[in-house]
Amino acid sequence: AEAAAWKIVNAVSQQFNLEKDTESLKALPTETFPKKSPFSAVRWQESQPEVRLDEEWFKLVSLDENPVTEILTFSQQTYGDLWQKRFEEDLVELLSKMGHPPQDTVTLVVKSLTSGETFVRQDVQMTRENRRAIKAEAD
Repeated sequence: AEAAAWKIVNAVSQQFNLEKDTESLKALPTETFPKKSPFSAVRWQESQPEVRLDEEWFKLVSLDENPVTEILTFSQQTYGDLWQKRFEEDLVELLSKMGHPPQDTVTLVVKSLTSGETFVRQDVQMTRENRRAIKAEAD
């Protein structure tokens, strides 16, 4: 089912000129997008996300070379008051509507909250379990 869902997402997203037709992308139905996340929790420092990876919290810098500032701006413009919730719970949909559908693994650039050191985490699994954990914290 997941592979079929990705085929639908990719087929539908290829119908659009992603640079010029973001309005059509925003209108794609939500149910075509897998409910997955690369992090197990999200919390907010003002309007910046901190994410939990392997039980450690980090400031998120980028996801698959997409700066978090661009992701958040798109989410705010697209979802209004629900922008944080959409970032937390519907990240695949959000990135897909931006024209950057994630694969089964992603590359994250994160900054340690304790040392300030920046790390590149490659091949981070996008999982349903992570998304469920985020949704459970929100409920």
